[in-house]
Amino acid sequence: MHNRFGRSLGYDFEGYGAVQQQNGSNGWDAVWNSDFVRGIIPDKINFSIGGELGVLLAGGAYPINFTVLTRGKEPGIYLTPTFVVNSGMGAYVSGGISTSVGNYSGNPRDITSNMLTGETIGGVVSGGVLGYFSGNYSYAEIGSYGFHTFGIGVAFGAGGYAGAQYQNTPGVMSIWKW
Repeated sequence: MHNRFGRSLGYDFEGYGAVQQQNGSNGWDAVWNSDFVRGIIPDKINFSIGGELGVLLAGGAYPINFTVLTRGKEPGIYLTPTFVVNSGMGAYVSGGISTSVGNYSGNPRDITSNMLTGETIGGVVSGGVLGYFSGNYSYAEIGSYGFHTFGIGVAFGAGGYAGAQYQNTPGVMSIWKW
């Protein structure tokens, strides 16, 4: 009788003492999608190579931009070329590599590769001479939720800049899914 009682409460076990299911998931899924593990391993990780140039109004392209989705319905590696426009104070030229990490504000089990395309709004701060460092935060709204993303970059370049940033990722191409 306790097996039927346990299953009716949303537990997946043959007796007492097992982990309660969340939204039909098993124990591993519940741990992997927990806030604690998501704080260590984010929902998405980006690696990009590209450059930017500007005085007050700036623009740039990151044609080599790989995004790793660690959670959701389509985890894997995707090519996601990105174009940026910055508006703020300063002047700079840079070319190099950057990385960013982001978490989805909704249920991480709902993440799909289509969420990687579209527009992102945020802010950027950068500066340096020869060795150029940058940092940014952006938010990409997807319905009622979105991705909060933090990034850093290292480049060859010179200048200083602080301002608002607009990004557009026009498409996504799957490289490898697991």
